[in-house]
Amino acid sequence: MQQYEQIVDDILTILTADVDPADDALRDTDTRYSDAVAEVNERLVACDKLLHKGHRAEAIQECEREPNLLDVLGALDFPEAGQWSEYVRQFGLAGPPVLRSDIAMDLNDAYTTDSELGDVLRQHRLLALARSPLGSRLKVLRQIARRDAGNPIWMKDLRSWERVRHSQLPRELEGAVANNDLPAIAQLVHEVRSREWITPPPDALAKRIADAHQQICAKQARRQLEALGRELTEAYADCDVKRARKIREQWKACAAVGIVRSDDPLLEMAAPALQWLSEQDRQDREQHEYEDALAALEAALDAAASQQELERLTHAVLRFEQGLSETLEQRLQNRFANLETAKRRKTTIALTSIVMFVLLLAGLTVWAFHFYGRSRLLASHDKNLTELIEARRLEAARSYAEDVRQNAPALYGTPDIQNRIKALETAELEEQTRRERFTQLLQDARALAQTWDGHWQAEAKLGDAEKLAEKAPEHRQHAERKELDETRGELGAARGQQQAEINEAWLTEYGVWRQPFEQLDRSDPDEIQRLLREGEALAKRSKVDAHIRSQIQPQLEELRTGYDKQILNQTESELLQRITDAVGDRPKYTRSLQAYIDKLAQKPRAADFRQVLENESSSWDGIEAWDQLVTRWATLQLNRINAARAGELIAEAETLLQQHPGFPAAASVQQIVEFLRPIRARIKGDGTRLEASLIPDLNVPPVKDFRIVWQSQANGRPKRFYFMDQAPQVLVRTVKLEHLINNLGEVRQVEIPRQEVKNPEQGRTFDWISPQQQFYDYLVEQLPKLDDPSWESTFFAVIRQLHTEPQLGPDFDMEPILKIELLDRLLQTACEGSYAVHRGFGPWRDLIAKARQDGRLDLAANWVDPENDNGNRARAAAQRLIESMGPLEIASTRAGQAWKEMTASRTWGRYRWVGCLIRDETQKWTCPVPTTGADLAGDLLVFQRSSGTAPTFRKIGRLEAGRAMLVLAGAQVEGRPVFVALAP
Repeated sequence: MQQYEQIVDDILTILTADVDPADDALRDTDTRYSDAVAEVNERLVACDKLLHKGHRAEAIQECEREPNLLDVLGALDFPEAGQWSEYVRQFGLAGPPVLRSDIAMDLNDAYTTDSELGDVLRQHRLLALARSPLGSRLKVLRQIARRDAGNPIWMKDLRSWERVRHSQLPRELEGAVANNDLPAIAQLVHEVRSREWITPPPDALAKRIADAHQQICAKQARRQLEALGRELTEAYADCDVKRARKIREQWKACAAVGIVRSDDPLLEMAAPALQWLSEQDRQDREQHEYEDALAALEAALDAAASQQELERLTHAVLRFEQGLSETLEQRLQNRFANLETAKRRKTTIALTSIVMFVLLLAGLTVWAFHFYGRSRLLASHDKNLTELIEARRLEAARSYAEDVRQNAPALYGTPDIQNRIKALETAELEEQTRRERFTQLLQDARALAQTWDGHWQAEAKLGDAEKLAEKAPEHRQHAERKELDETRGELGAARGQQQAEINEAWLTEYGVWRQPFEQLDRSDPDEIQRLLREGEALAKRSKVDAHIRSQIQPQLEELRTGYDKQILNQTESELLQRITDAVGDRPKYTRSLQAYIDKLAQKPRAADFRQVLENESSSWDGIEAWDQLVTRWATLQLNRINAARAGELIAEAETLLQQHPGFPAAASVQQIVEFLRPIRARIKGDGTRLEASLIPDLNVPPVKDFRIVWQSQANGRPKRFYFMDQAPQVLVRTVKLEHLINNLGEVRQVEIPRQEVKNPEQGRTFDWISPQQQFYDYLVEQLPKLDDPSWESTFFAVIRQLHTEPQLGPDFDMEPILKIELLDRLLQTACEGSYAVHRGFGPWRDLIAKARQDGRLDLAANWVDPENDNGNRARAAAQRLIESMGPLEIASTRAGQAWKEMTASRTWGRYRWVGCLIRDETQKWTCPVPTTGADLAGDLLVFQRSSGTAPTFRKIGRLEAGRAMLVLAGAQVEGRPVFVALAP
């Protein structure tokens, strides 16, 4: 981080200095800043690609890799950056590239989204690590997809997982059915009926699960019914009503699921007990009703109810066999007796009252006849006036009242007649007001009808006037109705005249509108839309008769159809252009195809686009990933790869081979992976070097600390006598020693004539060093120099040292059995760590392994004792095996050829996305190529994946000078990306 801050400090120093810096200093500062910006932009673009692919976590991880990307961006994006760019351009320098700060905003959004998804993503990972069932993991994945709706990878995973889940459901159903696992089947029913599926399970599968659930439920219900039926019968036999009723409720619940026929044997088994329970229920109901009726009667007695109510309640109790208790019956008799006594007392009082009333009436009769005539006349006048007023015959009522005043003044002044006179005056005032209101309403209606908008108000006025006319006196109703009809006729005539004028004006405008319609350019959507707006405004014009306005509808429909067609064509052209412009940008291209599908789903090419998205989009990632890998690997120097780097390359390649198999470069990459695997194996899992165990393994007898005495023989092959601690005693004529006779340390004394000892002389004694000790010393000297680049050369030198010894001559070589053991151990490590060594010397190891397997090589033979017959036979067999391996040069040549083949420079096929297949208006296949591909040339290919086969590139034409010339082969679909094969 300090280096970036230092760069900015250097720039600020230059900008604030009084003099310009030296050219070299200026160029150096500009180069450092430009390189830093380019590096940051490269990391930002890498993060952006990961984000577009939906790999948010990987993008954040890349951002936080040291130095932290956003921290570096903050340091380099200093306020004076623009001033610096202008400054260096004054000196002829290109200046730094523009910082991709826009991507930083996307990274900030990614951090925010990642923090919001933290818990659910953690749960998602834990379920994956625990290998939880897919059904449980789907629930969590759906939560993630809902929260992170902008990331297409979740929906892609959901669709993929749901397809897998669809294939699992039948197997889980079969297992649950086989185990009669009702909870598991119920869970499956709940799962398939969920509304959270993007692609719901097939209806046939859902029905199959539901049927299985119903069958298992019915089967279990019947088993329970059998047990409940026995328990119900036992309760019936014991007359245990309470227990029987409890069992019956369970039996009914199971019967609703397990019994579908009326003649089911389970019904027959339970029928007696059920009938007995029904009878018990009836008896209980009657007892409850009896007790309720009895309680009601007792409550009525306590409340002193009437005799009629008591009789009704008594009859209600007597309906039951239990009848009345003696106590209650006695209470009823006492109550009825009291009621009878009270009734007789009331009758006596009534008769006395009648006699007294008759006497009083006789006294009043004389007085009544005196006033009878006057009262009768007054009532007649009052009645007549009342009838006339109520009948709204006010003029007749006024005339009648005047006659009474003149002919019977005494009666006229009575309160009754005066009240009628006041009522008459009130009615006359009301009629006058009503009449004035009626006349005013008619006048208002005529005035309002003079305008179109006032017509409805005029109608309302007439309605009010009509209501007033209904209240008019009968003799005036005919005249007022006539006035109403005349006024209504005047309003209708005015309305008709206004309507005719409005219709005529509309027809004039319609004729003017028709002229541009007849001359309209149907290919101009803007002109169509303008004329359509004007026509729709005419069609919606208020006040015009509907049959007049309907004349414009055919022309409007024609315009709408034409406009929709033009807009559809324009929309399709824009969407296709977006698809073409998005070539090379996977997320943008995917969104463009989906936008076309969403807006123009009815178009035939939408089905092709959908097929491309659903079946082929994952291959685009593969092409891009393979192209990136090939670009990086094209510069690999395999002869300089170390173990750690080999591990990184293998992981990268294996991930790609697993995710996107079958690409053209896969075979070459796989071959390189095989070359890299032994290099990676040079570092073991515990972090130690592969060759580190060689010295400890050989740092034991009989390799180390075994010394030897060579004794010549007549056959020319010397004997070998081995010893360890006590050196031989060299005398004048002989050499005495105790030599080993086995690997257990047992010894035997022997005396050898001095002239027969063939060891190199060393002063008065001899050099007793053994060949294996010499080899061990050489190995100890060479291995510390070993590193990854020198692996093959070092081991080849060690193998040569072991294979081509001896130092004393052809007959003084190492014990053949031991040599084979050492060679096998040495080749084991050398081959495990090198592809080339394995190819060259692997056949030697195969020969040794086969000889061990078939018994020709006895490594357990006692070769330490020169007199041991079994050891001598094994020694001879080991020597023949060594000779059968052939010359060292042949194995070395094989290894060298393998090394040369793998480390030689390779020609990789690279591909660039330059277009897509689209049919033109004539249904001819085309491949629009953006301007970025104008300088490219090569074969045009499409990437196809047939059912059950690996994906392959298929040639469909040639790109020359940015122009695609297609020669299609096989079925193709629109929207399929087209790639150009780049020259190596």
